[in-house]
Amino acid sequence: MTAGAGLGPSVDLLVLGGQKCGTTSLWRVLRQQPWFLPGSAKELHHFNANRPAPDHTYRASFPTDAAPGQLRGEATPNYLSSHVAPARIRAHNPDVALIVVLRDPVERAISAFRHARRLGAIGRRTSLETVFFDEARRHAIGRPWAGIRWDGLYARHIDRYLQLFAPQQLHVMFFEDLVADPAATLEGLWSFLGKEGRLPPHLPHVNRGREPRLATLGAAAHLLERRLRRSGHAHAARILQRARCVTDRRPSAPPVIDPVLRERMQDEYAPDIARLTEIVGRRPPWPSAAHASHGGPVPVDAADPAPVPPVGVGASG
Repeated sequence: MTAGAGLGPSVDLLVLGGQKCGTTSLWRVLRQQPWFLPGSAKELHHFNANRPAPDHTYRASFPTDAAPGQLRGEATPNYLSSHVAPARIRAHNPDVALIVVLRDPVERAISAFRHARRLGAIGRRTSLETVFFDEARRHAIGRPWAGIRWDGLYARHIDRYLQLFAPQQLHVMFFEDLVADPAATLEGLWSFLGKEGRLPPHLPHVNRGREPRLATLGAAAHLLERRLRRSGHAHAARILQRARCVTDRRPSAPPVIDPVLRERMQDEYAPDIARLTEIVGRRPPWPSAAHASHGGPVPVDAADPAPVPPVGVGASG
Protein backbone atom coordinates (compact mmCIF):
# COMPACT_ATOMS: atom_id res chain seq x y z
CA MET A 1 0.00 0.00 0.00
CA THR A 2 1.26 3.49 -0.85
CA ALA A 3 -0.07 6.87 0.13
CA GLY A 4 0.97 10.44 -0.40
CA ALA A 5 1.28 12.75 2.57
CA GLY A 6 -2.21 13.72 3.68
CA LEU A 7 -3.85 12.00 0.72
CA GLY A 8 -5.12 8.90 2.47
CA PRO A 9 -4.42 5.26 1.63
CA SER A 10 -4.15 4.02 -1.94
CA VAL A 11 -6.05 1.11 -3.41
CA ASP A 12 -4.21 -2.23 -3.12
CA LEU A 13 -6.30 -4.44 -5.40
CA LEU A 14 -8.26 -3.78 -8.59
CA VAL A 15 -10.53 -6.13 -10.50
CA LEU A 16 -10.10 -4.68 -13.99
CA GLY A 17 -12.77 -6.71 -15.77
CA GLY A 18 -13.81 -7.91 -18.20
CA GLN A 19 -17.31 -6.72 -18.61
CA LYS A 20 -19.99 -9.46 -18.49
CA CYS A 21 -17.35 -11.95 -17.30
CA GLY A 22 -18.46 -12.63 -13.72
CA THR A 23 -16.76 -9.74 -11.93
CA THR A 24 -19.81 -9.11 -9.74
CA SER A 25 -19.80 -12.72 -8.54
CA LEU A 26 -16.09 -12.44 -7.76
CA TRP A 27 -16.73 -9.16 -5.97
CA ARG A 28 -19.27 -10.84 -3.71
CA VAL A 29 -16.68 -13.49 -2.83
CA LEU A 30 -14.01 -10.88 -2.08
CA ARG A 31 -16.39 -9.01 0.22
CA GLN A 32 -16.70 -12.15 2.34
CA GLN A 33 -12.97 -12.12 3.11
CA PRO A 34 -11.99 -10.54 6.46
CA TRP A 35 -8.83 -9.04 4.94
CA PHE A 36 -10.69 -7.22 2.12
CA LEU A 37 -11.83 -3.61 2.54
CA PRO A 38 -14.16 -2.55 -0.29
CA GLY A 39 -14.65 0.98 -1.49
CA SER A 40 -17.93 2.87 -1.28
CA ALA A 41 -19.20 0.99 -4.36
CA LYS A 42 -18.12 -1.94 -6.50
CA GLU A 43 -17.53 0.23 -9.57
CA LEU A 44 -15.99 3.63 -8.93
CA HIS A 45 -14.99 4.37 -12.57
CA HIS A 46 -12.23 6.67 -11.36
CA PHE A 47 -9.42 5.60 -13.67
CA ASN A 48 -11.48 5.55 -16.88
CA ALA A 49 -13.57 8.66 -16.25
CA ASN A 50 -13.55 11.44 -18.85
CA ARG A 51 -12.94 13.92 -16.04
CA PRO A 52 -11.65 11.97 -13.04
CA ALA A 53 -12.01 13.44 -9.58
CA PRO A 54 -8.81 14.42 -7.74
CA ASP A 55 -6.84 11.46 -6.45
CA HIS A 56 -7.49 12.39 -2.82
CA THR A 57 -11.24 12.22 -3.49
CA TYR A 58 -10.86 8.70 -4.85
CA ARG A 59 -8.75 7.66 -1.85
CA ALA A 60 -11.51 8.94 0.44
CA SER A 61 -13.79 6.24 -1.02
CA PHE A 62 -11.92 3.62 1.02
CA PRO A 63 -11.67 3.02 4.78
CA THR A 64 -8.80 4.88 6.38
CA ASP A 65 -8.34 2.45 9.26
CA ALA A 66 -7.04 -1.00 8.37
CA ALA A 67 -5.43 -3.83 10.27
CA PRO A 68 -2.03 -5.04 9.02
CA GLY A 69 -2.43 -7.10 5.86
CA GLN A 70 -5.87 -5.84 4.90
CA LEU A 71 -6.36 -4.86 1.27
CA ARG A 72 -8.48 -2.04 -0.11
CA GLY A 73 -10.04 -2.67 -3.48
CA GLU A 74 -12.71 -2.05 -6.07
CA ALA A 75 -13.91 -3.64 -9.32
CA THR A 76 -14.70 -1.64 -12.46
CA PRO A 77 -14.98 -3.91 -15.53
CA ASN A 78 -14.38 -1.07 -17.99
CA TYR A 79 -10.84 -0.52 -16.69
CA LEU A 80 -9.58 -3.47 -18.76
CA SER A 81 -10.47 -2.04 -22.17
CA SER A 82 -9.70 1.58 -21.30
CA HIS A 83 -6.79 3.33 -23.02
CA VAL A 84 -6.27 5.80 -20.18
CA ALA A 85 -6.76 3.57 -17.12
CA PRO A 86 -3.35 1.80 -17.05
CA ALA A 87 -1.30 4.99 -16.76
CA ARG A 88 -3.68 6.52 -14.22
CA ILE A 89 -3.61 3.39 -12.09
CA ARG A 90 0.19 3.33 -12.14
CA ALA A 91 0.33 6.98 -11.10
CA HIS A 92 -1.98 6.15 -8.19
CA ASN A 93 -0.15 2.99 -7.02
CA PRO A 94 2.54 1.29 -9.13
CA ASP A 95 2.47 -1.75 -6.80
CA VAL A 96 -1.27 -2.49 -7.07
CA ALA A 97 -2.46 -6.08 -7.59
CA LEU A 98 -4.45 -6.46 -10.82
CA ILE A 99 -7.09 -9.16 -11.34
CA VAL A 100 -8.73 -10.02 -14.64
CA VAL A 101 -11.65 -12.41 -15.21
CA LEU A 102 -12.18 -13.46 -18.83
CA ARG A 103 -15.01 -15.27 -20.62
CA ASP A 104 -15.27 -16.70 -24.11
CA PRO A 105 -15.22 -13.44 -26.10
CA VAL A 106 -18.02 -14.53 -28.44
CA GLU A 107 -20.30 -15.39 -25.52
CA ARG A 108 -19.27 -12.15 -23.82
CA ALA A 109 -20.17 -10.13 -26.92
CA ILE A 110 -23.57 -11.83 -27.16
CA SER A 111 -24.24 -11.16 -23.47
CA ALA A 112 -23.18 -7.51 -23.79
CA PHE A 113 -25.38 -7.06 -26.85
CA ARG A 114 -28.42 -8.46 -25.03
CA HIS A 115 -27.65 -6.27 -22.02
CA ALA A 116 -27.43 -3.14 -24.17
CA ARG A 117 -30.74 -3.96 -25.84
CA ARG A 118 -32.43 -4.49 -22.47
CA LEU A 119 -31.26 -1.03 -21.44
CA GLY A 120 -32.48 0.54 -24.66
CA ALA A 121 -28.95 1.58 -25.71
CA ILE A 122 -29.21 -0.55 -28.86
CA GLY A 123 -32.44 -0.57 -30.83
CA ARG A 124 -34.54 -3.72 -31.03
CA ARG A 125 -34.18 -3.75 -34.81
CA THR A 126 -30.38 -3.52 -34.74
CA SER A 127 -28.73 -6.90 -35.24
CA LEU A 128 -25.74 -8.34 -33.40
CA GLU A 129 -23.95 -8.70 -36.74
CA THR A 130 -24.37 -4.99 -37.47
CA VAL A 131 -23.16 -3.92 -34.03
CA PHE A 132 -20.20 -6.29 -34.04
CA PHE A 133 -18.81 -5.77 -37.54
CA ASP A 134 -19.74 -2.10 -37.96
CA GLU A 135 -18.16 -1.11 -34.66
CA ALA A 136 -15.62 1.39 -36.01
CA ARG A 137 -18.30 3.43 -37.77
CA ARG A 138 -20.61 3.29 -34.75
CA HIS A 139 -17.79 4.51 -32.53
CA ALA A 140 -16.90 7.31 -34.95
CA ILE A 141 -20.45 8.69 -34.93
CA GLY A 142 -20.74 8.42 -31.15
CA ARG A 143 -23.21 5.57 -30.89
CA PRO A 144 -23.58 4.04 -27.40
CA TRP A 145 -22.24 0.55 -26.71
CA ALA A 146 -19.89 0.79 -29.69
CA GLY A 147 -17.25 -1.42 -28.01
CA ILE A 148 -18.94 -4.82 -27.95
CA ARG A 149 -16.26 -6.35 -30.19
CA TRP A 150 -13.48 -4.22 -28.69
CA ASP A 151 -14.10 -5.28 -25.11
CA GLY A 152 -13.39 -8.93 -26.01
CA LEU A 153 -9.89 -8.25 -27.40
CA TYR A 154 -8.43 -9.32 -24.07
CA ALA A 155 -4.79 -9.83 -25.04
CA ARG A 156 -4.58 -6.39 -26.60
CA HIS A 157 -5.87 -4.82 -23.40
CA ILE A 158 -3.64 -6.90 -21.12
CA ASP A 159 -0.61 -5.98 -23.23
CA ARG A 160 -1.30 -2.31 -22.48
CA TYR A 161 -1.12 -3.08 -18.76
CA LEU A 162 2.05 -5.13 -19.22
CA GLN A 163 3.70 -2.04 -20.66
CA LEU A 164 3.43 -0.42 -17.22
CA PHE A 165 3.18 -3.22 -14.64
CA ALA A 166 5.25 -6.29 -13.86
CA PRO A 167 3.68 -9.58 -15.01
CA GLN A 168 3.74 -10.76 -11.39
CA GLN A 169 1.20 -8.05 -10.54
CA LEU A 170 -1.40 -9.49 -12.92
CA HIS A 171 -3.61 -12.52 -12.25
CA VAL A 172 -5.79 -13.89 -15.04
CA MET A 173 -8.82 -16.08 -14.27
CA PHE A 174 -11.31 -17.67 -16.62
CA PHE A 175 -15.02 -17.38 -15.93
CA GLU A 176 -15.58 -20.93 -17.16
CA ASP A 177 -13.04 -22.27 -14.61
CA LEU A 178 -14.69 -20.23 -11.88
CA VAL A 179 -18.04 -21.85 -12.67
CA ALA A 180 -16.73 -25.40 -13.18
CA ASP A 181 -14.34 -25.52 -10.20
CA PRO A 182 -14.66 -22.43 -7.99
CA ALA A 183 -12.59 -23.91 -5.15
CA ALA A 184 -9.48 -24.56 -7.26
CA THR A 185 -9.84 -21.31 -9.20
CA LEU A 186 -10.21 -19.20 -6.06
CA GLU A 187 -7.29 -21.00 -4.40
CA GLY A 188 -5.18 -19.72 -7.28
CA LEU A 189 -6.37 -16.20 -6.53
CA TRP A 190 -5.66 -16.51 -2.80
CA SER A 191 -2.16 -17.74 -3.61
CA PHE A 192 -1.59 -14.76 -5.91
CA LEU A 193 -2.69 -12.37 -3.17
CA GLY A 194 -0.79 -14.24 -0.47
CA LYS A 195 -3.96 -14.66 1.60
CA GLU A 196 -6.02 -17.39 3.20
CA GLY A 197 -9.42 -17.14 1.57
CA ARG A 198 -12.86 -18.35 2.56
CA LEU A 199 -14.49 -20.46 -0.11
CA PRO A 200 -18.26 -19.94 -0.44
CA PRO A 201 -20.40 -23.10 -0.50
CA HIS A 202 -21.77 -21.93 -3.83
CA LEU A 203 -20.41 -19.33 -6.22
CA PRO A 204 -22.77 -16.33 -6.14
CA HIS A 205 -24.48 -15.97 -9.50
CA VAL A 206 -25.48 -12.33 -9.68
CA ASN A 207 -26.26 -9.85 -12.45
CA ARG A 208 -28.31 -12.39 -14.36
CA GLY A 209 -29.89 -10.68 -17.33
CA ARG A 210 -33.53 -9.75 -16.76
CA GLU A 211 -36.04 -8.27 -19.12
CA PRO A 212 -37.77 -5.12 -17.83
CA ARG A 213 -41.55 -5.10 -18.10
CA LEU A 214 -41.27 -1.71 -19.79
CA ALA A 215 -38.05 -1.26 -21.78
CA THR A 216 -37.99 2.56 -21.50
CA LEU A 217 -38.61 2.47 -17.75
CA GLY A 218 -35.97 -0.22 -17.29
CA ALA A 219 -33.36 1.83 -19.16
CA ALA A 220 -34.16 4.94 -17.11
CA ALA A 221 -33.95 2.99 -13.83
CA HIS A 222 -30.57 1.53 -14.80
CA LEU A 223 -29.23 4.98 -15.74
CA LEU A 224 -30.42 6.43 -12.43
CA GLU A 225 -28.82 3.54 -10.52
CA ARG A 226 -25.44 4.15 -12.20
CA ARG A 227 -25.63 7.89 -11.48
CA LEU A 228 -26.43 7.23 -7.82
CA ARG A 229 -23.43 4.94 -7.50
CA ARG A 230 -21.06 7.38 -9.20
CA SER A 231 -22.27 10.26 -7.01
CA GLY A 232 -21.58 8.29 -3.84
CA HIS A 233 -25.17 7.29 -3.02
CA ALA A 234 -24.43 3.57 -2.99
CA HIS A 235 -27.16 2.74 -0.48
CA ALA A 236 -29.89 4.36 -2.59
CA ALA A 237 -28.50 2.60 -5.68
CA ARG A 238 -28.72 -0.78 -3.95
CA ILE A 239 -32.34 -0.12 -3.00
CA LEU A 240 -33.16 0.77 -6.62
CA GLN A 241 -31.34 -2.32 -7.85
CA ARG A 242 -33.35 -4.57 -5.52
CA ALA A 243 -36.54 -2.90 -6.70
CA ARG A 244 -35.62 -3.58 -10.32
CA CYS A 245 -34.96 -7.24 -9.52
CA VAL A 246 -38.49 -7.54 -8.12
CA THR A 247 -40.25 -5.81 -11.00
CA ASP A 248 -38.17 -7.17 -13.92
CA ARG A 249 -39.17 -10.36 -15.64
CA ARG A 250 -36.90 -13.38 -15.79
CA PRO A 251 -34.98 -13.48 -19.10
CA SER A 252 -36.14 -15.58 -21.96
CA ALA A 253 -34.01 -18.45 -23.21
CA PRO A 254 -30.63 -17.43 -24.65
CA PRO A 255 -30.91 -16.42 -28.30
CA VAL A 256 -30.00 -18.83 -31.06
CA ILE A 257 -27.03 -17.37 -32.95
CA ASP A 258 -26.60 -18.21 -36.60
CA PRO A 259 -23.67 -20.68 -36.83
CA VAL A 260 -22.13 -18.74 -39.71
CA LEU A 261 -22.19 -15.51 -37.68
CA ARG A 262 -20.71 -17.28 -34.64
CA GLU A 263 -17.87 -18.68 -36.75
CA ARG A 264 -17.15 -15.24 -38.23
CA MET A 265 -16.97 -13.82 -34.69
CA GLN A 266 -14.67 -16.65 -33.60
CA ASP A 267 -12.36 -15.98 -36.53
CA GLU A 268 -12.33 -12.28 -35.64
CA TYR A 269 -11.03 -13.08 -32.15
CA ALA A 270 -8.62 -15.85 -33.21
CA PRO A 271 -5.40 -13.76 -33.37
CA ASP A 272 -6.11 -12.15 -30.01
CA ILE A 273 -6.82 -15.52 -28.36
CA ALA A 274 -3.54 -16.86 -29.75
CA ARG A 275 -1.72 -13.98 -28.06
CA LEU A 276 -3.69 -14.52 -24.84
CA THR A 277 -2.57 -18.15 -24.83
CA GLU A 278 1.03 -16.92 -24.85
CA ILE A 279 0.34 -14.54 -21.98
CA VAL A 280 -1.27 -17.04 -19.60
CA GLY A 281 0.67 -20.10 -20.73
CA ARG A 282 -2.40 -22.22 -21.49
CA ARG A 283 -5.21 -22.32 -24.00
CA PRO A 284 -8.37 -20.71 -22.62
CA PRO A 285 -11.25 -23.16 -21.96
CA TRP A 286 -13.38 -21.75 -24.77
CA PRO A 287 -14.81 -23.11 -28.02
CA SER A 288 -13.47 -19.95 -29.64
CA ALA A 289 -9.93 -20.96 -28.66
CA ALA A 290 -10.04 -23.82 -31.17
CA HIS A 291 -9.87 -21.19 -33.91
CA ALA A 292 -6.92 -19.37 -32.37
CA SER A 293 -4.27 -21.47 -34.08
CA HIS A 294 -5.54 -20.21 -37.44
CA GLY A 295 -5.13 -16.56 -36.59
CA GLY A 296 -2.40 -14.25 -37.77
CA PRO A 297 -0.67 -11.53 -35.74
CA VAL A 298 -2.89 -9.39 -33.56
CA PRO A 299 -3.64 -6.11 -35.38
CA VAL A 300 -2.57 -3.07 -33.38
CA ASP A 301 -4.47 0.19 -33.43
CA ALA A 302 -2.50 3.39 -33.90
CA ALA A 303 -3.36 4.36 -30.33
CA ASP A 304 -2.09 1.08 -28.88
CA PRO A 305 1.50 0.70 -27.64
CA ALA A 306 3.47 -2.18 -29.11
CA PRO A 307 2.90 -5.38 -27.09
CA VAL A 308 5.64 -6.70 -24.83
CA PRO A 309 6.11 -10.47 -24.44
CA PRO A 310 5.21 -11.15 -20.80
CA VAL A 311 6.77 -13.76 -18.52
CA GLY A 312 5.14 -15.42 -15.56
CA VAL A 313 1.66 -13.90 -15.56
CA GLY A 314 -0.41 -15.57 -12.86
CA ALA A 315 -3.27 -17.65 -14.28
CA SER A 316 -5.80 -20.00 -12.83
CA GLY A 317 -5.61 -23.65 -13.73
